[in-house]
Amino acid sequence: MVEFRATNLKPWFFSLLLVCVMAAGEAWADVSVDAANFPDAHFRNWVKKNVAGGNGVLTGPQIAAVEEMDVSYSEIADLKGLEHFTALKRLICWSNSLKALDASRNPSLEELRCNGNELATLTLSKNTALKVLACDQNSLKTLDLSGQPNLLSLACRYNSLSFLDLSHNTALTELDCWGNDITALDLSKNTALVKLNCLENPIKAMDLTKNRHLSEAALPNTATVTLPGGDKITMADFTVVKADGGTFRLDLSKFGDKIKGVSVEPEGADEDVVVKSSKGVHTFAQCDGRVRISYRLGKDAALDLILFIAK
Repeated sequence: MVEFRATNLKPWFFSLLLVCVMAAGEAWADVSVDAANFPDAHFRNWVKKNVAGGNGVLTGPQIAAVEEMDVSYSEIADLKGLEHFTALKRLICWSNSLKALDASRNPSLEELRCNGNELATLTLSKNTALKVLACDQNSLKTLDLSGQPNLLSLACRYNSLSFLDLSHNTALTELDCWGNDITALDLSKNTALVKLNCLENPIKAMDLTKNRHLSEAALPNTATVTLPGGDKITMADFTVVKADGGTFRLDLSKFGDKIKGVSVEPEGADEDVVVKSSKGVHTFAQCDGRVRISYRLGKDAALDLILFIAK
């Protein structure tokens, strides 16, 4: 039997052990719920009530137990203190007054929903686990997603983005960037993409030939689009116009048998809308909602083109 003595240990082992102990101690250290750690009074009060049990100190176990946080509609202007919750997986902070959000010290984060704030900056540099990001209705001019290889769903509607680099997000299946200032959108690396909405962007040309899993797309009416399969279409040809007798009219006669079918999905409590079709011209009652056009890509494949309509 080999006798193990402390004298057999190298000095570097004790140094490493000390570092590990210190790191573990920091991860589980108590945190005072005060203005120094949580400068925003609304966030501080939320943490005190919902995590600290009304106390002025967060214990290590309390911090480690927080995997989900919903602070929506809480008038929060600063989420400093969020970095203490390193086990956090889901953060919802809709409709606050945030101008900046740094989640880079929450490495376990998988879902972030920060819609309806005033965000000019969103820092996600170390959030490699992130799968879902919804940051609609903010003031973002740039969005760096180069560190999110596992991102599956991105919604960034109604910001001020002029460019969106998605070349690092090869797992992406859903993209909604409606209402930005994007002039070109390269989706050649996003071969897993299933749903796409890039309406109200000044895009003139799009190449979707690599996106063979795409099943649904809402595309700008300014764009000429090369579809999976190679067909080139001009979205201006897919225009719903008001006709006589309170009806809408959609003339797709130029596409012949490429159009597999047309249906209308009204919003709210509207009844089903019947589409009457004759020689490639489709008419239906005026309503709010969307039109779904099934466009044949090949013998068995089709892509649903989505048009949004209003009375």
